[in-house]
Amino acid sequence: MEIIKLKPVGKDALWGGDKLGKLIGVEDRLAELWLLSTHEDGQSLVVGGKSDGLTLTNALPTSGAQALASILVKLIDAKQDLSVQVHPDDAYAQKTGQANGKTEAWYIVDCEPNAKIYCGLKSKMTTQEFQAVLQKGELVQAMQAFDVKKGDCFFIPAGTVHAIGAGCVICEVQQNSNTTYRLFDYGRVGQDGLPRPLHLSDGLQVATLDKYANQVASKSQTAKQLDKAGAKVLVDCAYFVSAEIDTTKCPQNEFVLPALGTPLAITVVRGTGMLSYDSVDNQGFGFLQFGDSLCTDKVTKPIKFLGEMTVLVSIPKE
Repeated sequence: MEIIKLKPVGKDALWGGDKLGKLIGVEDRLAELWLLSTHEDGQSLVVGGKSDGLTLTNALPTSGAQALASILVKLIDAKQDLSVQVHPDDAYAQKTGQANGKTEAWYIVDCEPNAKIYCGLKSKMTTQEFQAVLQKGELVQAMQAFDVKKGDCFFIPAGTVHAIGAGCVICEVQQNSNTTYRLFDYGRVGQDGLPRPLHLSDGLQVATLDKYANQVASKSQTAKQLDKAGAKVLVDCAYFVSAEIDTTKCPQNEFVLPALGTPLAITVVRGTGMLSYDSVDNQGFGFLQFGDSLCTDKVTKPIKFLGEMTVLVSIPKE
């Protein structure tokens, strides 16, 4: 077993802020950091070790790379409200020539006072009612707004109409897709001075018009293992399991993750600490901080997390 550290890929957008740039040494506005990605729009690179400089796809054995390639983990800094958008499910994505849809989960890393996120509708609508709301520019008012705090998690199945509000820093775990259908954008313009395009035809075909309910699905065997170890399972869906590990709530600030036998993505979302996974060979990472991302193709040995930090562990469903 080898755990590798990854170099993130920075992405800008007009709504981005200045909280992520310092993690990669830039002063510019930065909307997203793709921490773990094999997507063609931005691939993570390995930092250090025998695979230094390789893409994640090339650094891992075939089986592990294929499993980890099914998810994408990113940090999002929303200085402004994001557009209201929706993502396709697998069936619609494949019908339109894409590999898969985009189901995702949001973990609130940090937030300003009164920050909100918007998920789904307040009440069930017909297609005609939904179209009328879009035409009137009243989509935001028809959506459920949630006040957020650090540590909250929201599951966003494909088809859920959603938007991240200003003042949120979020860790997003998602299917490996970069497909977004924009439904409403507050009349904003892009760098070309023109209104940013909407994707109403596709969006209407994929949007779920039922009332939204935030749920964690019934627990899989992997989720049960995480739960038994003391991790807080946040999401257990058809595509991935994500759980929070907070070492400050553990005796001696130490948490031991068992040998799950699965691929694993690790994201530091708060604080600082270290991890070790092979006391014989003294394998581990001596200092980890917010924004650090690591992964392994298969957890065959227990992993020990120490310090005062919160990490998200995400396991793709194979």
